[in-house]
Amino acid sequence: MANQLLDAIKDGLKVNKPLLWLDAEAYGAEVVRNGKPFPWAHPTEFVASYGQLQNLLKPGVAPVHLGNFLKSWLEANPTALSEMSGKKRVRFALKKLLGMEAPRAIMREIVSALCESVSQPLVLVLPSNGELINWANTKANGTNAQELTEIDIDSVSVYLADFLRAFAGLNVAGVLVQLPEGQAVNPELLDLYSPVINVSKHYHWALGVQVTSPSELNDSDEQLDLIISDKTGASCVELNASFWAGADVSTPESGFYYGKVAADLKPELVLERLQSLRA
Repeated sequence: MANQLLDAIKDGLKVNKPLLWLDAEAYGAEVVRNGKPFPWAHPTEFVASYGQLQNLLKPGVAPVHLGNFLKSWLEANPTALSEMSGKKRVRFALKKLLGMEAPRAIMREIVSALCESVSQPLVLVLPSNGELINWANTKANGTNAQELTEIDIDSVSVYLADFLRAFAGLNVAGVLVQLPEGQAVNPELLDLYSPVINVSKHYHWALGVQVTSPSELNDSDEQLDLIISDKTGASCVELNASFWAGADVSTPESGFYYGKVAADLKPELVLERLQSLRA
C-alpha cells in the first residue's frame, strides 16, 4: 500500500529534489510564538502556530512530538500525578499516563486537525521508551533515573502501541522513535519495540528510528523504513552545526535531508541556508 512519506521521498529522487525534514519546534517557539512554548493544551491555537512554522520553513515533513505534548499536558494537569504515583514498579507512572482518556482525546484532536490543514506527510515522533519511563516516574514519585530492564522497555512498547491506536483512521504517514545517543540499532533492540512496529505496519505507517553516533546500525530483518543518524548507512544527510555555519553538504542519495533548527539561530540565516539546498 502507498505511503505518503515514502512516496514523497521517491518523488523527490525522481526530480532530484530531496525531501527536507526539519525538527524546528524549539525554533518555532522563538520565532512564531515570541519565546512562548507551543500551546499544546489549546488545539486550535496550536494548529495555527504549527501552520505558521510550516509556511515559514516550507519543509517536506510535518513532525509532531508526542513527548512534548505529554510533558505539556502533565504540567497543565498536575492532579494526574496522584494517579501515577505510589507504586514501586518503575514503568507504572507512564502506564497510567498513557492510559488516560483526556490526553488521548486532546492529542487526537490536534493530529486530526493537522492532518486536515498541512500538506506535508505527518509523522508522530516518540522519545525512547527509557526516556519516557524515567521522566514519568520522576514526575510522579520524585525519584532519580533508574536502571531499566528489557522487560521495562518491552512492556512500555505495549502501552505506546495502544496509545498510537488513538490515531487510527487519521492521515498519519509515519512514526519515528528517537533513541538515546550511542544506542545500538539491531534486531535485539527492535524486538523490544515490536508492538510499536506491529501497530505501524497494521496502519501502513512508515517506521523509523533516530539515533546519534549509534554503536551499531543493523536492520537485517528490514523492519525499518527510515534511519536518521550521523552514521554511514543512514537514510538521510544530516544538516549539522557546520551546515548552519555555512558549509556545503552532499546531495543525499537516500532521498532526504534531516536537520534540527536550533532556537537561537537567526531567521534570516535559517531561510538563507534552506534556500541553498533548494537552489
